[in-house]
Order: sequence, then structure tokens, then C-alpha cells
Amino acid sequence: KKEQWHHPASARVRERERGEQRARLGKKRARNKERESAMPYESAPPFIIIVGAFCAMGGLQYLGNQIIYGKPKPMGQDEWDKKLIERDERLLEEARLKKEGPKPPSAYADLNKGRKWLGLF
Repeated sequence: KKEQWHHPASARVRERERGEQRARLGKKRARNKERESAMPYESAPPFIIIVGAFCAMGGLQYLGNQIIYGKPKPMGQDEWDKKLIERDERLLEEARLKKEGPKPPSAYADLNKGRKWLGLF
């Protein structure tokens, strides 16, 4: 290609124009960057909503599972575990009986029904 001849002053003018153009582009990019950058408080609410929805769904699934299936059945118990369970039940029954005291004869039970109905004791 044949190079075109340019006046030396025109090269300086072109260089100055390019510098001004770069400066304008820099300011424009800075303005766009300010507009595009998201602040943390702007992105937090949607994130919290999404995480909260996942937690709520997991909690509902757990509750539904508990309602349908209840407490899981004990598995893999050996004789020692069974004996401990029997002992615990026996001790709890003894404690309950001590708390309630001896049961009165049925004649007294009938009297208590009348008193409770009248609101005396």
C-alpha cells in the first residue's frame, strides 16, 4: 500500500482528538460502571427470600414426614437394650404409682364423683 502523506500538525491534532475521545469514553464507562454495580443490600432480599423458601419447604417436609410416619422404630437392639427399656418402664411405673398413692375402694370413688360434680373439692 502506498502511504498517504499527512502534515505534522495534523498528526498532533489527531492525537489530541484521540485523547479527548478516550477521556470521554473513560467518563462514560465510569458512569455505566456506577449504574451497573449492585450494592450488597440490593441483592440480599432476593437471596433471603430464596433461602427462606428452601428452609420452609424442608421444615414442611419434615413435619409431614413426622405426621405420617411418626418416630422411627428402634432397630438393631440387642438384649442389653431391651433389658434397659424394661427397667426404665418399670421404674417409671413405680414412680407414677408413688406419686398417685394407693387407689381407694370403689365406694369412695363414687363419693368423689358427687363432690367433684357439686364443686366441693
